[in-house]
Amino acid sequence: MNSEVVFVGDVVKLAGKNRHGKNRVRENGKFWEVITVDGEILPRKICVRPVVEGCEDNWRWVDFPEDEHMEVEINA
Repeated sequence: MNSEVVFVGDVVKLAGKNRHGKNRVRENGKFWEVITVDGEILPRKICVRPVVEGCEDNWRWVDFPEDEHMEVEINA
């Protein structure tokens, strides 16, 4: 995971770390768009939704830069 800054509108690549995360990626694809960034100076969590058509309502919060279920790759 890169320690770069993430902005709304960026597309990130998610990879599951465990069964829960791997299922989310299998169901919704590996590319997700950042729709909200939570944090004042550095983001602490990001809200993302799948880029795959028809899955846009399947948003999720991801702790940033380390998440229990997902690896986040910026500049995907």
